Amino acid sequence: MRKKFSIIRCAALLLLCGAMMLTAASCGTPKNTAGDQAQSTTLKASDKNLQAAVLKICKAANVPSIQVCYTEPGRTVSFVVTNKEFYADKEHAQYLKRPFDNLTVYEAASISKVPLSYLACKMADEGKLDLDKPLWEYYPELLDLFAGDVNKERAKKITPRICLTHTTGLDNKTYRNMEFKYATGKFNYSGPGIFILQRTLEHLWGEKLDTYSKRVLFDKLGMEHTNYTWQPYYDEYFPYGFRNSGPTYQKWNTKGKPGCNAAYSMRTTAEEFTKFLHFFMKGGDLSKKMYDEMTGGQVLVKDFGAAGKSYRGLGWVVVDDAQIGHYVHHGGNNGSFRGMAILVPETQRTLVYFYNGQPEKDYNVHDEMTRLFFNATESIVPHQGAALHR
Repeated sequence: MRKKFSIIRCAALLLLCGAMMLTAASCGTPKNTAGDQAQSTTLKASDKNLQAAVLKICKAANVPSIQVCYTEPGRTVSFVVTNKEFYADKEHAQYLKRPFDNLTVYEAASISKVPLSYLACKMADEGKLDLDKPLWEYYPELLDLFAGDVNKERAKKITPRICLTHTTGLDNKTYRNMEFKYATGKFNYSGPGIFILQRTLEHLWGEKLDTYSKRVLFDKLGMEHTNYTWQPYYDEYFPYGFRNSGPTYQKWNTKGKPGCNAAYSMRTTAEEFTKFLHFFMKGGDLSKKMYDEMTGGQVLVKDFGAAGKSYRGLGWVVVDDAQIGHYVHHGGNNGSFRGMAILVPETQRTLVYFYNGQPEKDYNVHDEMTRLFFNATESIVPHQGAALHR
């Protein structure tokens, strides 16, 4: 009996240790997390030409690295290219702490606005948020962010839909003592508009965006390394960003990083954000009506004539392109970190890429990436960093 009990006790201890190791793994070292169709990050011979072409773009732009995940039905291409010439410079070499790979976590910049927009539209779909009801009626304290009575009165007209289509009339910089700079109802890209929507949603949730998004969205999709706030292991897996005309931009750390702000940034990988795109492409657990509203043109931004048109949807940039067709995308540009996420529903193609540098002489990385992956030589190419396409 004593021997039998010892065996049982040992088995129990092994199970407990295994559970502890599993918990530690989920909170510590990142794991490979490819897109919905991705089973492996090993490149096929036919895809190595793409990798070589992206490396050529990386070198021409003189940026340190580009992380890519491209998918189409039955095919996933996922890789990182590193510009060794960039790091051959002694000043830059000292900041290459860890080799770049698919687990490297990048700053997604304004692409962070898309998951927040989805969460708002999901709330509306569930009858918990009216997209056309003024924000202040949900959260009266929001008016304290505005300067003076005139701006407070005007703020009472701002609705979630107005925030999501960037038609608030607010600028793209001021987050306190806010004043209206433009006409409400006309497109002017505005991070503060997304910020006040976030504050309203957090009031309704009774929870901050970082914990809410992790619990109801990112964890559900297996995006375990995606977060709106800094995580301890980012110190190892997050690279340094660079500007070509100034000093090295240090990594955000626990003391210097900004707070949880969907208007500014989130941290993720190309493979993980691809998971979100595939989830959304399948409908995102939304009603057809809400999905169509998010991906349809709410506000016309620019008419390119025969080439097509560009709109703002709910959280997305929406494009009707003569070559690519109807697609949605969102870019990000925080100076030393930039990227793009593209979803073409009809052909079920996605492209996500991030890089950690400022392109040389405003070299347009996105022009080249669009031509490479979508063969769109004469399409409406979103210019990286332009407010129209953020």
